[in-house]
Amino acid sequence: MKKHEAELSSSMNLIGQCPVVIVTARHGDLDLGMPVAWIMGSDYDPPRIAMTLGKWNSTYGPLVESKECVINVASKENARLVFEFGSCHSNLETDKFAKFGVARTGASLVRAPLVDSCFASLECRVEKADEELGLFILKGVKFWLADDYSPERYHLLHSLGDVLYSDDGEKFAKKDLLK
Repeated sequence: MKKHEAELSSSMNLIGQCPVVIVTARHGDLDLGMPVAWIMGSDYDPPRIAMTLGKWNSTYGPLVESKECVINVASKENARLVFEFGSCHSNLETDKFAKFGVARTGASLVRAPLVDSCFASLECRVEKADEELGLFILKGVKFWLADDYSPERYHLLHSLGDVLYSDDGEKFAKKDLLK
């Protein structure tokens, strides 16, 4: 999907709705990605996001080390990808992007990649981290939005554990998507 640079503060129009996202980070030559269902926008200009990520996730260490990531906003078209990435633990060895055939593009200000099939991507730097809680405060530095973006075209995903639901009412169960 082709994306263009968009107004940085407009990212909060999406992040502020607490959607499911795929957080990407980089470790050496390996791109990592993990779905995150708990994010919360706090400031608009510059955008700041609170996010939790558990120490058991392979993306956690590289995020702490590099102090940068990309928040890729998932739509209902990404429901299967969210469950695939969340169900596959890489231990810094498995390339989830290659395993699941997911295209990515290099970001411009951070080393983590943009997930091409996600309609919005926010490049971020870690401002604060509480490693004991797995809580990160991120500052958005560049925002990318699909050229064909409209709220009617892209429906956000939200999480109810093993069920995702989109803001148009459609539900997706992990057991159905990973058959």
